[in-house]
Amino acid sequence: MGMTVSQAFSWISTNDHPWRAGDKSLVRLSCADSEVEMWFFLMESHGDLGQFLDVVSMITIILYFVTSSDSGSYIIDTLASNGDQDPPRLQRLFWALTEGGAATALIVAGGSDALGALQTVSIVCGLPYTVILCFVCLALWRACQVAFKDLNAHAEDFSIGYFDFATEFKLSIIGEWCLAWVLGPYWAAEAAVKSWKMKSFMKFLFAGLAYLFLFLFVLFHFLHLALDEFWALGWTFFFAFAGIMGALRTGVRGGKGYQGNPVEDFFAALFLYPSVGQQLRHAQDEVSALSGTPPPPYLNGQKTQKDLV
Repeated sequence: MGMTVSQAFSWISTNDHPWRAGDKSLVRLSCADSEVEMWFFLMESHGDLGQFLDVVSMITIILYFVTSSDSGSYIIDTLASNGDQDPPRLQRLFWALTEGGAATALIVAGGSDALGALQTVSIVCGLPYTVILCFVCLALWRACQVAFKDLNAHAEDFSIGYFDFATEFKLSIIGEWCLAWVLGPYWAAEAAVKSWKMKSFMKFLFAGLAYLFLFLFVLFHFLHLALDEFWALGWTFFFAFAGIMGALRTGVRGGKGYQGNPVEDFFAALFLYPSVGQQLRHAQDEVSALSGTPPPPYLNGQKTQKDLV
């Protein structure tokens, strides 16, 4: 919310604020000078209950800071104690006082601007871990499936990985990946049409639709230079493009009996569509021969006799 304990206490202890004597039935938050005033304006709009809500707000703010500081101190103390899950409390107190002193010095030196900068830094540093946590959850889910033999850890997969262009150090793979930025949608459409055993001209329909959305994505970003907010429409078309690429990958993956799901296919196309096109280009020669092969039992939620032994 952007307020400190001292700011909240200052508001509660000041009774001669001109707004306190006015009409409290309506609140216009845009008239407030700070986020602190916005919050307490909103609390005191509840009439006589406002003073009580001010006190409750003060208590919850203190509890929030105390529990957050305690958790942070415990983690830092555990790391400083070489992973000890029960570090000395005196050492934990030292880290808590050190954190509080550093935060106080920054706020006193920079004022409210420093507080806003600290909040921004914490959000920016935490955002990448949000993405990493999503991958960790997926990895944990897969590990549980493998442990309960609902998933075959040694099943076949695409011969080209998402990041082979950066890890294999082969000019052929790197050059093909660069071409996939342009030819990837066509390769994906061609492989999917073979997997679905459709007429060959359908690959031009799917590829043309994908290229249309990709072109509109680029076009609306250029239009944003002259027209406000057109970038949002551009990203809408890119999500549609990723949806088409994901659906094409789902078709090829299902035809070959590879593990996965449409959600993973969509996000793979959203973040690395050149790698998806490269994968499907290498898979298309084998799709027609395997498209009639039923998927392995573990993909249908069944366990084979070998797994049950």
